[in-house]
Amino acid sequence: MANNAFRYSQYQYGSAAPQVEPLKIRQAKSAYMKQARAEVEKKADSKRKAAEGYTFLQSALIVLAVAAILAIAGFYIVTISETYTLKRGIEDMKRSYQMLTTENMTEMKKADNTVDYEAIYAYVTETLGMKIPEKQQIIHYAGKQAELVTKEAEIPNE
Repeated sequence: MANNAFRYSQYQYGSAAPQVEPLKIRQAKSAYMKQARAEVEKKADSKRKAAEGYTFLQSALIVLAVAAILAIAGFYIVTISETYTLKRGIEDMKRSYQMLTTENMTEMKKADNTVDYEAIYAYVTETLGMKIPEKQQIIHYAGKQAELVTKEAEIPNE
């Protein structure tokens, strides 16, 4: 019976003809199948590796690159913000300067309008006995030109 089982295993299903292959054909088929399996496994391994994701080094480099980009973007935003704040401060100072200049001019005009030069002249000439100096009494000398005049030395008599 064991012999019959071996004999029937050589037949294809539905065919009475025996399935007999020469040894060389079987070996060539086997080698081809091994090569095909190896290629399929290689493709599966590459797909598996691609699906696994990045290596630790690749992940670390990506994290560092993203961190560097975020740091640069943050620095840029802070710099732009500071620049805007400084420009706004400069504009505020310019407006304040213009306003103070206008107020100063107004106050100077008010002060000039409140001074009665004729009354001062009358007081100085009549009460204090002062008079306008004559031409030979005026002495001219060269000195430094400045807004504030201080006496640093004696005025020459010449």
